Amino acid sequence: MAAASSRELFLAGYAMMQLKDYAQAAATLEKLLQQNQQSGEPLYSDDGEYYLAQCYLQLQQPAKAFPIMQRIYNNEQHTYHEKISARQLIKVWWLQ
Repeated sequence: MAAASSRELFLAGYAMMQLKDYAQAAATLEKLLQQNQQSGEPLYSDDGEYYLAQCYLQLQQPAKAFPIMQRIYNNEQHTYHEKISARQLIKVWWLQ
């Protein structure tokens, strides 16, 4: 069986989020990011990072969400840069 594509992994992770299966969604999005890192292809990486951070927040794991959110906030080229505010970062930092 062929490995799932970045698109398939992202869509599966996003669908699991919509079903509120945040643990499985996080595992799938982590796999997406790991696969992209190994292949050097950044397909759906911005999406995967943003939604992975959202999963971690839903799972009450702010210590895992914070570094991802901080990386997004600090990267003006990131697709989701505008969705992360300094106020959100501070709030998540305090939750750690």
